[in-house]
Amino acid sequence: MSNSPFGHEHKHSNCFAKWYIGRKAKSLAGKYGFDDDASEVIFQDLILHLIKIWPQYDPGLSQPITFIHEVVDRKIRELIRLQKRMKRDYRLEVPLTEEAEDGLLDGVRGQPDVSDHELIEFREDCATILATLPEDLLEIAELLKELSPSDIARRLKISKSQVSRRMTKLRQHFVAEGYGDGSDSEETTDQENA
Repeated sequence: MSNSPFGHEHKHSNCFAKWYIGRKAKSLAGKYGFDDDASEVIFQDLILHLIKIWPQYDPGLSQPITFIHEVVDRKIRELIRLQKRMKRDYRLEVPLTEEAEDGLLDGVRGQPDVSDHELIEFREDCATILATLPEDLLEIAELLKELSPSDIARRLKISKSQVSRRMTKLRQHFVAEGYGDGSDSEETTDQENA
């Protein structure tokens, strides 16, 4: 086993390690958050890293040039990640909404926080509304808990427009019971058109 990663000849140079590291250092300078004149610093970091890792080289597993290539490329990825991490400014993070800033979301689904009592009332109201639905709408309501409208159409072997019409009717049942305002509905009443 060679005691040094240096001196391995290659078609580009009599020392592959220095040639490859020099080429990579020059290509990184001025990119990924590195300064334009950082090539010498990057070169030194890569050389030192290669010297530290070289004792792990096993000639039975790979050629020296392959090992050097892999070690240098891995270190370059690490340096780029570090540069990107240093560029991040935690002070620039802004909450998405005022509710999130004030802690008014439940933190699980990003939904408005509701009391347990309100949640129980809502569940009871939903159960009551679902109990009054015709069979075809109840089937759609149950399937909507787990499937998209397109998947429902495939499962029921009906068109997407039929699923959409049933969803509109379903929505109207909930609006009639005081849930929602009906503005999502595709159908409008004569009073809304006037």
